This record gives sequence, C-alpha cells and structure tokens, in this order.
Amino acid sequence: MGKFNICDSLGVIGCQAPGAFADYVLVPKDKVFVLPDSVCWDQGILVEPLAVAVHAVRRIPHIAGQNVLVLGAGTIGLMTVLVLKAYGAGTIAVTDFKDDRLNLAKKLGADYVVNPAEENHEEALRSRVGAIDLTFECVGVEATINQGITLTRKGGSVVVAGVYEDDVRVDMGLVQDKEVKLLGTLMYDKEDYTEAIRLVERVPEVTDLITNRFRLEEVANAFEAIISGQTDTIKVLIEVKEN
Repeated sequence: MGKFNICDSLGVIGCQAPGAFADYVLVPKDKVFVLPDSVCWDQGILVEPLAVAVHAVRRIPHIAGQNVLVLGAGTIGLMTVLVLKAYGAGTIAVTDFKDDRLNLAKKLGADYVVNPAEENHEEALRSRVGAIDLTFECVGVEATINQGITLTRKGGSVVVAGVYEDDVRVDMGLVQDKEVKLLGTLMYDKEDYTEAIRLVERVPEVTDLITNRFRLEEVANAFEAIISGQTDTIKVLIEVKEN
C-alpha cells in the first residue's frame, strides 16, 4: 500500500525503536527533514504533532466551507484547529473543560469555543454553529465519540483522532440511522510531514502550545508534571543543550 503509518511491522522512534531522551540519537537518513532557515527550533519541534493533525484533516477530501466541531483542545485538537483554518473550513467550534486551552483555540482560529462545565454544549453548538458537517474527536473516551456522532448532521463525518486505550461502547444504531461516516486516522506519512513544515512556518503562534520546559536531566520531573496534573501542560519540551 505504501502507507508506512499502518504497516504491519510499524516501528515508531521512541516506542518500538530507541527514542531521543539522550545526548545523541541515530535515525535512518530518510527519516530526517530539513527545516527552512525561517523556522525556529520551537516551531520545528512541533512539526511532528502538527503532522498528526494534517493527516487527520486530510482524511476528508473537501474541508473548505464546512462547519467543523473539534472535541478536545489538547495538543492534537489545537493543531487540528490550526490546520482546519489554513484549509478554509467554514465555522470552527471547539469544546474543552479548560478555559485557557479554549482561549488558545480561539487564537489559533476557532470561531466559537464551549466549556461543557459552564453551559449546555449541545444547545450552545446548535445555536451558534447550526448543522455540524464534520467532527474531529480528539479526546479518546467513550463519551466524546458518542457526542460526536450525536452532534454531527445526518450524512456527516466523524474523524477519530483520539487515542483509545480501552474498549468503548459506540451507538452504532445512531451511526446507521444518520448515515454518519466514522473515519480512523493514525499518525502521518511523509507528505503530511512536509505539509506540516509548510504550515508551521506560516503560523508562528503554534509555539504557544509549549507550556513547560525541562532540561534532559530533568526528564523524570517532566513526566511527573504531566501525570500529576498540578499544572496545565499542553506540550512539554525537553531541552538538550550542546556542550
């Protein structure tokens, strides 16, 4: 098929292959991309997650003019907003329980943001957006995938970008009744990576996703900051300084 992201023997650097929490890392030369001089290191660091969003959005042939809902304003959700805006989506709405993330979503191009803890999100979305043509589920839990199916118009599409660790119950009866299309998306390919480099150069605000910085020797503290939830982390940066 030529799609390495769904290869049966897929090996991801940092998962099935050695990662980069080290002074040096060796990777195949065909996995290296050259950044333009106009792209700073912070922008370049965000190319990888941006490529995930590019691949997800490209699962839909025609984005321009469509009303889109993004469920979840974590890294991938926010990146998805950025890509949707660049590709000419109509109205973009985002839901999340954290207001600072919603504010960042607006900065990156969202037209409407909704905090379900503060208002009825279904009523708010219907009144502000109207019919939702397309939903990107960027959370990875049972509640949000079913919300996406419920909120998407008949004949619309739901792209499943959230990572699911457990089995979930999906209302397939509603999928059938509404003829909603469920589309999976995994990682990216080389073309997505190249496109992400082009986009990151055009939108320097993407670096606002970097909320925390740690030195290489503090990597355990970085994981603790994420796991503890004491601070709202979006993207954590591990800095490797040259001697």
